[in-house]
Amino acid sequence: MNKRDHDHLTDKCARFHSTFIRVADVSVSRSSSSYPLDLPDGPDRILLVSVMVGGNCGSPTITVTGVAYAHIALTRIAAIVGTPCDLNTTSTEQWLLVAPPVGTGDVDVSLTVKAPSLHVAAMAFAMRLLMRA
Repeated sequence: MNKRDHDHLTDKCARFHSTFIRVADVSVSRSSSSYPLDLPDGPDRILLVSVMVGGNCGSPTITVTGVAYAHIALTRIAAIVGTPCDLNTTSTEQWLLVAPPVGTGDVDVSLTVKAPSLHVAAMAFAMRLLMRA
């Protein structure tokens, strides 16, 4: 692609501008986790929750059964399962909520069984789509 074509495409493409507005993290050994998260107002908010489950190479298969914020279910958008020691005992998942309510709500994570380690990180962003004329 020549420079002129590249510049034309760049001028016509949409861009996202994001502002990182909140993060919270918790690490426990149990079958569920709940902690408060305060979300300020902002344009086009999204909440991304990462759930990392450790299984100690031999525990039973542990599945995330749900993630919610302020009693609103998030949608699982990505998952990676397995490590070299066992293909079923560890996982990392990403869960998303578009336009979460402003204010304080609990981030709730539920598992099928108690996990040897459970790490949860919630990240909130304000996103704005910028269109070029």
